[in-house]
Amino acid sequence: MHIITRSPFASKGTEISVGAGERDLLMGSFRHAGTLTDFIGYKITGQYYRGHDWESYERSEPPTIRKFRPTPSGPIPVGDSIPNNRDFDLEKIAGEARLDFLMSDDVAITLNGGINRASSIELTALGAGQAVGWTYTYAQTRIRYKDLFAQGFVNMSNAGDSYLLPTGQLIIDRSKLWAFQIQHHYSPGRRFLLTYGLDALLTRPDTDGTINGCNERNDNIDEIGAYLQTDIILPKKFKLVGAARVDHHNRLDDAEFSPRAALVYQANRHHNLRLTYNRAFSTPENTNLYLDILQTDDLGGLGASFESELGFRPELDIRAQGVPESGFHWGLSENGLRYHSPFAYLDSVRHLTPDDYIDFNDPLFTDIMWDVGRARVMDGIEDRLNQLVQTGLIDQATADDALNAIVAVTPTDLFGVSNMLMTINPDNQAYEVSHVDDIADIHRLKPTITQTLELGYKGVLGDRFRFSIDVYRTEKKNFIGPLAVETHNVFLDDSTLNDYLYAYIEDALNANPVYDSILSPLDNPFLGVGGNSNGTAADELANYFSSGASQIPFGTVTPDEALDPTAVLVTFRNFGDISFYGADLSLTCHISRFWNVGAAYSYISKNFFEKSPDQLRDINLNAPRHKVGLFLQYTNPHRDLNLNLRYRFIDAFDMDSPFYGTSVKAYHLVDLNLGLDLIHDTYLSLTVQNILDNRHIEFVGGPKIGRLAIMRLTRSF
Repeated sequence: MHIITRSPFASKGTEISVGAGERDLLMGSFRHAGTLTDFIGYKITGQYYRGHDWESYERSEPPTIRKFRPTPSGPIPVGDSIPNNRDFDLEKIAGEARLDFLMSDDVAITLNGGINRASSIELTALGAGQAVGWTYTYAQTRIRYKDLFAQGFVNMSNAGDSYLLPTGQLIIDRSKLWAFQIQHHYSPGRRFLLTYGLDALLTRPDTDGTINGCNERNDNIDEIGAYLQTDIILPKKFKLVGAARVDHHNRLDDAEFSPRAALVYQANRHHNLRLTYNRAFSTPENTNLYLDILQTDDLGGLGASFESELGFRPELDIRAQGVPESGFHWGLSENGLRYHSPFAYLDSVRHLTPDDYIDFNDPLFTDIMWDVGRARVMDGIEDRLNQLVQTGLIDQATADDALNAIVAVTPTDLFGVSNMLMTINPDNQAYEVSHVDDIADIHRLKPTITQTLELGYKGVLGDRFRFSIDVYRTEKKNFIGPLAVETHNVFLDDSTLNDYLYAYIEDALNANPVYDSILSPLDNPFLGVGGNSNGTAADELANYFSSGASQIPFGTVTPDEALDPTAVLVTFRNFGDISFYGADLSLTCHISRFWNVGAAYSYISKNFFEKSPDQLRDINLNAPRHKVGLFLQYTNPHRDLNLNLRYRFIDAFDMDSPFYGTSVKAYHLVDLNLGLDLIHDTYLSLTVQNILDNRHIEFVGGPKIGRLAIMRLTRSF
């Protein structure tokens, strides 16, 4: 995006604006431009904005947090635990200064610099962050000499005291982006114009291990590109524009070639027809390659719940990691699939640690899983029996006999019991059954290539109707999807465990009539433990133990390149090719010299692509298929009055977002803009967004937005 602001030489003077509105909104700005000499101009601007944001909450955010800084040796707490309350008060202050030097008619130099400091709630791909004093600053130099243009700028970030709401992790960001550009125009004749140049983007992350983690010392990105464009005016009202550029990314294998061509037919000043082809690329971002950050600490409180009985915390975290240059690969042993377990220390025979691999369906570790699960279920049974004693439903002796009988009839070792795979849905933290076929290596990320063929027409009929029609076809190759869970967790298989337990417990009860008599009340449906009156308590006990023990995630099938072997890995990958059609239409009718009415419609043929052999998962474009806009405009320069009434409809659409939800509902909005010159050089404006107060969400994870009215007074002198 190229934003051009007014030169101080052409816009001398001062402009002050103040405004206020709903949600405690208060805003103000000023702009002053002038000249020091006939050849030196200056401009100073400033803005202030504060208000109370629309409130929203995420159930995944814990009620209390303790801020911490991640380090290679573990997290370092900062301060004590505090309530994890979102701060919905937002504030922004910004300032900018500019100097223009007109050295001659052929030479101009511009120096720019600015700062923007904000505090608000910001949505990230990993959950919401509380931005506290996040500051962006920039400095820019532009030079023009005849047909030569050159510029260089640096954008600098400082995250202040910001932190992630799901975990309390501090965010440190002192990153810089350096950019350099040189461009030249050459015209050998009236019908031919040549434009060519060089670009360089140097990304220098500096997050002190809080965002890029273990990748902190190897995360610089250099992008260098060269381009050439020709504009040729052809006979018979045709114009041809051709362009091409070549870009090299230091973290990708090959350079990217991006051609573009457009054929324009200008029948007259009222009718324009164009046909364009464009091939563009989008390189993987820094986060796609180098992200390394804890998203959820101790998922479901697993480690905390076992710490007292095991003497260590078998935590299961969710960790986001960028795709390394080698990609991610799931290695197999001679016995097939393998995994890491935070419970590995319990294997005293092989002296395993969480860094060691364990074979899927390993019988020794399956017995260890059963020991843990059996003990956890027995604790629950003992608690339930104690409750029955306290309420007087049974006496202590009966409870002791029942507990001893259950211990006696349940096995301590398993035979023929399998493991199963399940995958966490981070949005609702529920596990879903998965399979070995769902595991696929992630190769080194490639750029996303987008090719678009577009036919467009703009026309005017009778000086009253203005309309445009654009139709296009877009193909995307190597689509980089959003963060997604790529690892699978290992559980005791409920089915084979239940079958084995039923057979074992049935034999034990048949062999000991005393135990059978003690436990027979479990078969009574009125006891409330799932009894079915089939004459045995074996199935009730088997169901109780299997359903409880099979709910514990004992391991994670992680790739070799995972930085945390037991954590659930969320990362990126290239998907297969997708294509879709689209159309954009707009119409404006000049009813009179004061009144205009218009409409716009946008359509895409597909925004959801089902998985295929080349595409591991479904893909959402994160955009609606239909958008409609209507407007009514009144402009009366004699009375210095402007009125704009606008209606918008956004169709429902699904989104790929692992931590916020998956869908956005359709919504309708009506907006009003009113402007009036009160007196000379004093302008009053009223903006009312969403007049009907239709509470709606525009992006998953975002708040429900209602009406917002803002009145602003601007004075120029």
